[in-house]
Amino acid sequence: MGFNEYFKEVPILETNRLTLRPFTHDDIIEYLSFFSEDDVQKYLGNILVPKDIEDARRWVDNMNGRCLMD
Repeated sequence: MGFNEYFKEVPILETNRLTLRPFTHDDIIEYLSFFSEDDVQKYLGNILVPKDIEDARRWVDNMNGRCLMD
Protein backbone atom coordinates (compact mmCIF):
# COMPACT_ATOMS: atom_id res chain seq x y z
CA MET A 1 0.00 0.00 0.00
CA GLY A 2 1.37 3.41 -0.97
CA PHE A 3 1.65 6.35 1.44
CA ASN A 4 -1.33 8.21 -0.05
CA GLU A 5 -3.56 5.16 0.35
CA TYR A 6 -3.37 5.52 4.15
CA PHE A 7 -5.22 8.83 4.01
CA LYS A 8 -8.24 7.88 1.91
CA GLU A 9 -10.27 7.28 5.09
CA VAL A 10 -9.84 8.07 8.75
CA PRO A 11 -8.92 4.90 10.66
CA ILE A 12 -10.87 3.73 13.68
CA LEU A 13 -8.61 2.87 16.58
CA GLU A 14 -10.01 0.75 19.41
CA THR A 15 -8.79 -0.44 22.78
CA ASN A 16 -10.72 -2.02 25.65
CA ARG A 17 -11.59 1.40 27.05
CA LEU A 18 -11.46 3.79 24.11
CA THR A 19 -12.58 4.14 20.51
CA LEU A 20 -11.11 6.91 18.35
CA ARG A 21 -13.14 7.52 15.22
CA PRO A 22 -14.10 10.40 12.95
CA PHE A 23 -16.73 12.83 14.21
CA THR A 24 -20.20 12.34 12.78
CA HIS A 25 -23.27 14.56 12.70
CA ASP A 26 -24.73 12.20 15.34
CA ASP A 27 -22.08 13.54 17.76
CA ILE A 28 -23.12 17.20 17.47
CA ILE A 29 -25.53 17.45 20.41
CA GLU A 30 -23.07 15.80 22.81
CA TYR A 31 -20.21 17.87 21.39
CA LEU A 32 -22.09 21.13 21.98
CA SER A 33 -23.10 20.02 25.47
CA PHE A 34 -19.53 19.10 26.43
CA PHE A 35 -17.96 22.33 25.15
CA SER A 36 -20.59 24.54 26.79
CA GLU A 37 -19.59 23.36 30.30
CA ASP A 38 -17.76 26.00 32.36
CA ASP A 39 -15.08 23.50 33.43
CA VAL A 40 -14.26 22.87 29.77
CA GLN A 41 -14.53 26.49 28.62
CA LYS A 42 -11.90 27.73 31.07
CA TYR A 43 -9.23 25.54 29.40
CA LEU A 44 -10.07 26.35 25.79
CA GLY A 45 -8.42 29.73 25.59
CA ASN A 46 -9.16 31.32 22.21
CA ILE A 47 -10.55 28.19 20.57
CA LEU A 48 -13.77 29.01 18.76
CA VAL A 49 -16.53 26.68 19.87
CA PRO A 50 -19.53 26.16 17.60
CA LYS A 51 -22.45 28.20 18.89
CA ASP A 52 -25.32 26.21 17.38
CA ILE A 53 -26.10 22.99 15.55
CA GLU A 54 -25.45 24.37 12.05
CA ASP A 55 -22.10 25.80 13.15
CA ALA A 56 -21.21 22.44 14.72
CA ARG A 57 -22.26 20.60 11.54
CA ARG A 58 -19.86 22.77 9.52
CA TRP A 59 -17.13 22.11 12.11
CA VAL A 60 -17.59 18.33 11.81
CA ASP A 61 -17.43 18.52 8.01
CA ASN A 62 -14.32 20.71 8.19
CA MET A 63 -12.52 18.45 10.68
CA ASN A 64 -13.27 15.31 8.72
CA GLY A 65 -12.25 17.05 5.50
CA ARG A 66 -8.89 18.04 6.99
CA CYS A 67 -8.21 14.45 7.99
CA LEU A 68 -8.88 13.09 4.52
CA MET A 69 -6.61 13.83 1.60
CA ASP A 70 -7.76 13.71 -2.03
